[in-house]
Amino acid sequence: ETELWRIWKNRLLSNDVSSSVLVDGHLYGFDLFEAQSKVHRPSRGKFRCVEFETGIEKWSVGTGRPIRQDSVNARSDEPFVGQCGIVVADGKLIMLNEIGELILARVNSERYEELARTMVLGGELVWTPPILSDGRVYIRNHSRAVCLYVGKPEKLHVDQPVLTVGDV
Repeated sequence: ETELWRIWKNRLLSNDVSSSVLVDGHLYGFDLFEAQSKVHRPSRGKFRCVEFETGIEKWSVGTGRPIRQDSVNARSDEPFVGQCGIVVADGKLIMLNEIGELILARVNSERYEELARTMVLGGELVWTPPILSDGRVYIRNHSRAVCLYVGKPEKLHVDQPVLTVGDV
């Protein structure tokens, strides 16, 4: 028989729509402050890094207060990540948050280190995770889809045919 032993338990990463990711012994994910996301507004909570072996929080970002889609630029100096789908590649977290921002952050267990951010799908809540393939990030919400190239510039072949929805 195999015995199971609980190593640690806490409430630091209460994911809802999206899952946390494990990278180099640390979990990166969203701690939801409410039991369920609301379809009319983004979730409240904080984005956290938690040491996998101990369950100890290494850092968190965000105030935990609700953010409105129409007030994204009226934030405090505290970084805002929010609930997001996460893909890990090349030592980076590629995150698509609920308000439609694509965020690139370095995997760093000591501090939150944002590299870039851009609004891509504003206006509607986004609960689908980003997909990474061949240097391209595919993102969508309920009514639109976008493909962004995030690879090395020399690997982008602009002479390749553009795929349409019909091709896919």
